[in-house]
Amino acid sequence: MGRRGLAVVGAGVAVVVALYGLTLWSGRPAPASELDVPDTDATSVGPAAPIPEGTPPLPDSLQVAADRFAAQGSPEGWYESGRYYLTAAFGTVQTDPQSSVQWARRAIADFEQSLELRENPQVRVALAEAATFDPADPMRPIQELRAVLDADPNNLDATFLLGERRLMIGRVDSARVAFERVLALAPPGSAVRDRAESALASIPAE
Repeated sequence: MGRRGLAVVGAGVAVVVALYGLTLWSGRPAPASELDVPDTDATSVGPAAPIPEGTPPLPDSLQVAADRFAAQGSPEGWYESGRYYLTAAFGTVQTDPQSSVQWARRAIADFEQSLELRENPQVRVALAEAATFDPADPMRPIQELRAVLDADPNNLDATFLLGERRLMIGRVDSARVAFERVLALAPPGSAVRDRAESALASIPAE
């Protein structure tokens, strides 16, 4: 694939950046071999730039809400707190990348707290999504998504994000397989199906 094709792929990825906390759907399983491709290419991502210590506060009302959820000390509370930081990471990834990484790391910490108390595939998918913002450990998103798919091969959120991650690192064929699997499993009109269709449309024809 030429540089122009990769540029189109990159633009498509920006359009289909995944949301988190979707309703989980199930459907017919596909052969495990379809997605069982080594992801060693991810190690080519460069190391993170030095990030100042300390996470910047969220806007006042959001910080109060995040702190209130974290203070619950429950799996749900830690998850909801992490979602506030992940939302902030999404919102500043272009305008303030340093803060974006810091908020993503705080989201990861909150999701880890939630998972220590109770395993939940929805939380682990959110953790994988937050980990995509942190170049210090480029393999972690795929590792977390693999853990979800090992337990539930039909998890559509994890399948979509795995495809998106592979698309980001240039694994176009593997990404296409993941998005096509989402289309095979997801009901018409579902959000994850719509995003998979958009992602496939962003991939240049062979």
